[in-house]
Amino acid sequence: MDHRLTLLACAALLGIHPACTTEQHRQQIAQAVLLYLPFDGELAFRGSGSMGSASPARVKETPGAHFDAQGIHGSALHLEKTPLGPLPVTLGSRARSSGQGWSGTLSFWLRLSPSESASCRLLELRPRGSVGGFVIEFLQTRPPVLVVQAQCCAAKTGSANSADLRVEPTRLQPDRWHQLSLAWANLDHRSHDAWLAVYLDGKLQATWKQRPLALQCAWEQLDLYFGQGCQATLDEFALFDRPLSIAEIRTLWREPGLLASRVP
Repeated sequence: MDHRLTLLACAALLGIHPACTTEQHRQQIAQAVLLYLPFDGELAFRGSGSMGSASPARVKETPGAHFDAQGIHGSALHLEKTPLGPLPVTLGSRARSSGQGWSGTLSFWLRLSPSESASCRLLELRPRGSVGGFVIEFLQTRPPVLVVQAQCCAAKTGSANSADLRVEPTRLQPDRWHQLSLAWANLDHRSHDAWLAVYLDGKLQATWKQRPLALQCAWEQLDLYFGQGCQATLDEFALFDRPLSIAEIRTLWREPGLLASRVP
């Protein structure tokens, strides 16, 4: 087959067939990382963002939170219903695109305990000192329903100020690793093109789009919380400065260790 035709075929299949994932494609994903938390024996971020200097020791000081050797890649953070946080995070100017609001992606691996059936908050990403931001939680059902919320930091007239997306409970298998990604674009922008999308194991689960979403949040400095009431294991947490494509999200799902060797 002609070389150019091979490249075109690969481009069409990218994100579906592993052979079409090039090293350049992987590097583009890694270059978009703001913060990367591999949970490999310590609580320390990699990437262009920064973390509070007092944070790395907190896992060892928190009862019910420890590192599990059986992560999806290396070790992982295991939570036994004890909250971990707030962990202060500084993103800086890359957290907001000039004139277009904030766009980005949040991605991590999750293994839920088979005994988990109570409502709990798995993860919160909140602007410093705010009650708004992103919240990922489980509702009290068996199997549990996963809910992703974008919450307002301050009410604003004339625009929606919250969004709610759900993952069907039958798609989350207890005691099995799942990759969850939340991508978004144009938050806090006046145009009607804000959107959010939730993916599980490389497949689109829910979307919220074509409406302005006025969260009125200052995203440059965040507080990160893990596991408020949840019994679960987390691994390969990453925050990106742009919405990843479906092909890139599928690559992260197929290659759990992709960031480990590419993010300094």
